[in-house]
Amino acid sequence: MKLSSITVAIIAGGKSRRFGEAKSWVLFKGKPLIEYALDLSRSLSDDVCIINGKTLDYSHLGVRTFEDEIRDCGPIGGLYTALLKTNAEKILVLPVDMPYLNEHVYRALLKHEEGSRPLIACSEKGMEPLVSVWHKENLALIKRYIDSERYSLRGPIKELDAVFVNLPGNTGNLSHNWFININYKEDLEKIKQLVDSG
Repeated sequence: MKLSSITVAIIAGGKSRRFGEAKSWVLFKGKPLIEYALDLSRSLSDDVCIINGKTLDYSHLGVRTFEDEIRDCGPIGGLYTALLKTNAEKILVLPVDMPYLNEHVYRALLKHEEGSRPLIACSEKGMEPLVSVWHKENLALIKRYIDSERYSLRGPIKELDAVFVNLPGNTGNLSHNWFININYKEDLEKIKQLVDSG
């Protein structure tokens, strides 16, 4: 069943300095990364948007797209844009570079809601700030951090007393591949080999 009154915001990135180009259209196993993110988003909600730091054309995908309201401040800028531009009181944030991410992750997160505190996934690697749930009420604080040029999400996460959800302990269908992300071009082949052999 899809979630109601929730927007899923895909953080499609900006300059992708480490990768060298926008990740959205990079093929992984013959499919663009943006399509993995869209498939997951649409399994969760009918209200999906893409937050993008560059002027890329997503019009053929049939979803709303918003360019970063404040540029060049990293993922916190994407989160701010999602909270500002969408009407939902609750935003599920989804990164474009985790092709194995699964809907069970977000359903497990939502079971731990405590008011307007952000919900942050924790994998075996640690905190995963872009696999998270945020509330419209968090908008003003996020803007304050950007205005003061503090661009790490760790500050708002701490100040808002986020709920950390240890997903290996809170899902019955844990896959160790869910949180594999693609930062560098060489990661593409490494990840294919790792998953195919595992």
